[in-house]
Amino acid sequence: MYKILIVDDEYDHRKGLMNLLLTLQLNSLIFEASDGMDAIDIIDIMDCDIVITDIKMENIDGLQLLKIIKEKKPEIEVVILSGYGQFEYAKRALKYGAADYLMKPVDKAEIKNIINNIINKLDEKKEEKCKRKTLSSQLNRTMPVYIDHLMNTLVRKKEFPQKNQLKELFPLEKRGYVFLCNIEMNHNQYHAEVSQIEIRQEMKKCLDPFSSYSFFLENQQTVLVVCVLADSMIEQEKCDEIRKHLLRNFAAEISFFIGKITNNLYEEASDSFEEAYELYQYYFYELGWCLYYRNLKNKIEGPIDNYFSDISQIIESVKHFDIYNSYRQFELLINKKIDGSLPLPSVLKQMVIYALFQITREFEIMLSQDSRRIINNKIHEIPGLKTISLLRQYLYLFFVYLVGELEKQKDSNNTEILKHCKKYLENHFMDEISLELMAEKYFFNASYFSTLFKNYFHKPFSEYLIELRMVKAKELLQDTNEKIRKIAPLVGYKDTNYFVRSFKRYSGFTPEEYRKLNCRIE
Repeated sequence: MYKILIVDDEYDHRKGLMNLLLTLQLNSLIFEASDGMDAIDIIDIMDCDIVITDIKMENIDGLQLLKIIKEKKPEIEVVILSGYGQFEYAKRALKYGAADYLMKPVDKAEIKNIINNIINKLDEKKEEKCKRKTLSSQLNRTMPVYIDHLMNTLVRKKEFPQKNQLKELFPLEKRGYVFLCNIEMNHNQYHAEVSQIEIRQEMKKCLDPFSSYSFFLENQQTVLVVCVLADSMIEQEKCDEIRKHLLRNFAAEISFFIGKITNNLYEEASDSFEEAYELYQYYFYELGWCLYYRNLKNKIEGPIDNYFSDISQIIESVKHFDIYNSYRQFELLINKKIDGSLPLPSVLKQMVIYALFQITREFEIMLSQDSRRIINNKIHEIPGLKTISLLRQYLYLFFVYLVGELEKQKDSNNTEILKHCKKYLENHFMDEISLELMAEKYFFNASYFSTLFKNYFHKPFSEYLIELRMVKAKELLQDTNEKIRKIAPLVGYKDTNYFVRSFKRYSGFTPEEYRKLNCRIE
């Protein structure tokens, strides 16, 4: 699973691109940043694989961000978004190491092709890295290890250079199928390796008189792959017999995932394996210890929306420090999503991660730096959760921690919140702002927030806001030729007459009188 970060300072463009990527079902985690500075912070926190960034942005543009990314983490692949007339920028981006570029408006087929090409490239790098690591750890390339490697390749690829070697070793050109056996052993590493050999031997005995070969999946050492030459697939009664036999001999939890029968296992092993492996992933939903693709096909192939519906109720519950309702509403979203067709577990986890990421961002100003780091770490542990029961437990504990930290920060220290409030007012003084709205934004009672604000800024909220607006009005009167009726809404006044009265009350002059006395326009 790869992490994709979208960087665009235009909200609609950013959300539109996120929704487009979600419909492509790329099996990736998708995050967003509202500008280059935000993107750098996110990249520092987590290991992104792909960054899609607009060229034209304030503070740090796309080209500057590309250079910073390539200096910090050159392995990250960067795709540049450019508009009409920005082709020269796109060419420069390729020169600086961008993987590709996209022209706005983004074409769905084009972005899918570009992202898939990058993911294939990353997959090849990962596969090559794993292969080198595997080969370097095998100081002696014994024949059994080599055969297991070839069998791993057989079930994953239809064609590969060494395939004929298997034909010489095993009579695989017969009817057969592949099933997976997930074996969770509670041993230390040494005993696990010994048990793996013994389990393979016992599995072969259990499947006698049918010809079979078993091997553990590379890089997933709890999954035993079993190739069986037979005219019909194993029945659940036989699986139960094998399971009981293995349970008597090994301390392990065991589950079976059975792929389809093929006419020629040598040619079609990957088809049967693909079904079995998909079932193995759906073990997450705790559907039983013995699964057949034919029984679950309709349940796992239906249309899936790759996002949750409105999470505003969850945010409201967190605002009221209600742990149970926060968790319960999130659980209802999950239950609704898995009622009927089941999303791929990795997709469900991505939806959960993205929703938690959105919830956390909503309360970012209320959390300390350490709290944000711990919460981010908690969110990024979700892909490793093996069952939906564990996911539900994890979500409850997540809300316990989040609400606990919010209560702690609110009760202990309000300085950071008021600093953020100051910055917010400086950037939004022209909007419709009231004490009640600001109190709600920071989860305070209006009366308490009013006292808090006055103690920190040494003046009431309304007086502070008027002062901000009047200072900006003076600047516009001095430095521009804008008419008074146009300046009024720029500093938060819809009614020009009310603005004129307020300005005179504040400065002692009408706006026109002030402009004549203090004009700087040449």
